[in-house]
Amino acid sequence: MSVKAHQAQFGSALRNVHTQCAVTNVAGQAVIPILVSAREKILDRDAYNSAESISLNTAAADDAEAKISVTAAA
Repeated sequence: MSVKAHQAQFGSALRNVHTQCAVTNVAGQAVIPILVSAREKILDRDAYNSAESISLNTAAADDAEAKISVTAAA
């Protein structure tokens, strides 16, 4: 394998690791407030236990509809 091929392969692997680290960081930052509030006994457990997950596509579509509604109203 040539030097350029090794560099391209290493660059691709490095981007993949960077993306995985970013995703891990975001997930960790979302969990910390839950852990702290549970430990401090201020977590609303009924709200936490009744939460439902949504798909990112649904969230994006809802956000797009809200932006269209605001623009039309203005």
